[in-house]
Amino acid sequence: MRSVLPYHLFKFRYASALLLILGAYLYLYFADSPSVKTLFLPCPFLHLTGVPCPGCGMSRALWHLLHGHFREAAIFNIFSFPLAIFSLASVIWIVKDLAYGRETLLPSLKKPWKPIILVPVLSLILVSWVLKIYLYFKP
Repeated sequence: MRSVLPYHLFKFRYASALLLILGAYLYLYFADSPSVKTLFLPCPFLHLTGVPCPGCGMSRALWHLLHGHFREAAIFNIFSFPLAIFSLASVIWIVKDLAYGRETLLPSLKKPWKPIILVPVLSLILVSWVLKIYLYFKP
């Protein structure tokens, strides 16, 4: 599938996405421990409602994942594993698209999700969120 954008804009968009993903992971890798609260942004949803959101703990989980602390990563946010895999796959796909001069990543992401995939994914997110809220307010 050929890009509808001019080639230089396509390259700019993909190179920017690549730098953004790699930059975020490099920042997390070289950041101090998550116990230093100044480096990790607080969750606005938690701050406003007092209830953790489904993404709460993701930065800390990714930090632990990048440093090989898999158990701690799972405790902070179990969805750090699929996010890391998706990010790695996206980096590989972006490099492939740049090498071949084709835009295939974004069109494939714009396709609607099939209910057979969407329902279980949303159900897992909901169950994880309910468990996170339960554990957050557990006495």
